[in-house]
Amino acid sequence: MQNQVQKVTEEILEDLQQSLQSRLERFTGTLSKIKSLQSQVEEKQAVIDSQRASIDRLQSRLEGLEKRLALSETHVKELEAHRKDLQKDLQQKQAELSTAQTIIEDLEVDVEELQKKLSEKQQSRKTSSTQTQTTSKAFKESRARLVTQVKNLEKQVVQTEKEKSSLAQRFDAQPQVDGETWQFQGDSGEWISFTENSNKDLMDKFREGKEVCEIKIDGKTYDISFKYRWQRNQRTKKERKIRCCFGLPSHWNVTDEDALRLLKESLQAPLPQMHPSTDIWETVQKVTDRKMLSSLSKVLNQSLSRHDGTHCDCPHGSSNFVVIEAFQIKNRHVWQRYQRCVRSIRDKHKQHGISPGTISPLLSKALSEFANDIDVDQAGNERLLLHGTKTFEVGKTIASEGFDNRVAKDGLFGKGTYFAAQTCKAAQYASIHGMSQKASQQMPGTMLLARVAIGDPFYTEGRCHTLSRPPETDGRRADSIIARPGIPNGQPGGVQSHMEVVTFDPGQAYPEFIVRFTEE
Repeated sequence: MQNQVQKVTEEILEDLQQSLQSRLERFTGTLSKIKSLQSQVEEKQAVIDSQRASIDRLQSRLEGLEKRLALSETHVKELEAHRKDLQKDLQQKQAELSTAQTIIEDLEVDVEELQKKLSEKQQSRKTSSTQTQTTSKAFKESRARLVTQVKNLEKQVVQTEKEKSSLAQRFDAQPQVDGETWQFQGDSGEWISFTENSNKDLMDKFREGKEVCEIKIDGKTYDISFKYRWQRNQRTKKERKIRCCFGLPSHWNVTDEDALRLLKESLQAPLPQMHPSTDIWETVQKVTDRKMLSSLSKVLNQSLSRHDGTHCDCPHGSSNFVVIEAFQIKNRHVWQRYQRCVRSIRDKHKQHGISPGTISPLLSKALSEFANDIDVDQAGNERLLLHGTKTFEVGKTIASEGFDNRVAKDGLFGKGTYFAAQTCKAAQYASIHGMSQKASQQMPGTMLLARVAIGDPFYTEGRCHTLSRPPETDGRRADSIIARPGIPNGQPGGVQSHMEVVTFDPGQAYPEFIVRFTEE
């Protein structure tokens, strides 16, 4: 009996030993796995630390690039201002060169006349040798003085030519033209504008239908041929080419010669035939180019979102805009009014040392790219923006007369003309029921793409509905008002949802295109 108990006890102990051995082995395996996992975790942690360090380095580089970009934008503006100063210097040098060339021509004529007198004196030498000697001496002295003057002028001309050549190499720019400007060609091929009074005389005579005329400039008389495009100095008989510049935008595809021809035809046409639809200067031309229509559709559909990428919850916020027709506006008078306004803003900035910052927030990529295609000066704070109109007829009125804030209603940010950077905002005003309904085939929407001279804006922090012009800040008056998203707009609990630009000068915007559309 005792042996059996001992045997059973040994078996139980053996089983327990085996069980413990098995558990020990499993525990050892688990412990090994834990150590392996700890090693893997440490490796992953090392990788994460390495990536975090890389991210920190990239963040530091990004901040450095942003600072360099800001400095580059400032440098670009300084270079642009320097370019304009150099351009003015170039025009001044061209005028001085022309004056010097005219003086040389006159001196050459004087020398010829003196030589003739000398020849006459030499013929009478036999009868009056003393008088001839005296005249000859006086002539030589006079001729020596003239030769010295000519040489000095020639040196000035050479120096002016060098300066002009240097400037021309850096900036191949045409002089700014305000309206119809007559110009003559200098000896080096450059075009030089006539003085303001001379230009007015020439334009008056051209409008009177004269083929030839004469004008006086600085005491000199010139014959002018409008038919053959030349001027001739009546005294020296020297001829120069002339032309008339209109300062039209390049994307109008109208040359100065075509413009002058069309102007002449309009002046010669009988009064009953003069109709705005046939006048090249007040034309709303239908766009038939598919590429242009596609670009306009891209602008509307890719300018829906706000600057942060979100969309408006209005009826137009998720629309697909379909362009059914578009019209390009070529209105010379409205364009010239806009150009005068732009120059006035820039002259004010230069006079008071104003350097406007970059417009914030940034506009959509589609609007910016299309603006570049039609030469909008975005570096000078011109922008291409959107403006909705209730009817197509109102759009055509704006095309004919330009924007006019005098007929504007009171708005949240002053009594001015409002422009939007987002399509959905402009679409709210693009039809009679735009606030609540999408544009349809039965009631298409009408929107204008306008070039706007924002200049140095005032960023309002809230409602300013009583303003009729931009406010002053630090003793200087702003050029426009910008209402950015997120500011209180004066409505009960209301916050500005879109970016809006408000102008108060009728000449501060130019309508480039009328677009009629539907929404899907």
